[in-house]
Amino acid sequence: MVTHCGVEQKAARMAHNHEVVGSSPTPATHHHQFIITMENVLFSKKQFAGTRCYHFDAREDVKGDPYLQIVEVPTAGSKGKRQRIFVHAQDLKKFKESIIEVIDQCIERFGENVNES
Repeated sequence: MVTHCGVEQKAARMAHNHEVVGSSPTPATHHHQFIITMENVLFSKKQFAGTRCYHFDAREDVKGDPYLQIVEVPTAGSKGKRQRIFVHAQDLKKFKESIIEVIDQCIERFGENVNES
């Protein structure tokens, strides 16, 4: 059994419920038990983009602290694996500023190639 950041990978995979949209195990840096349910989702937005689907979920941890979870999921028939990003409450404003700046630069540089629909 492979261990990464103190979490056994088999246990992490078992905690993930593929039938629940946007579900995933808690970050490996957390050492407390936490069951992911849709109950800890404060707000959720799904965006389809070609062969990928992106889930933007505002969630709450067991302490009541909010965090952002961004999940990239390959659509049916496409190759790839699920990817996750967790942004904790104290970093949300910096993350928002940075992502807006990078998106604006992409639009400015590649404007004619950026689909805004």
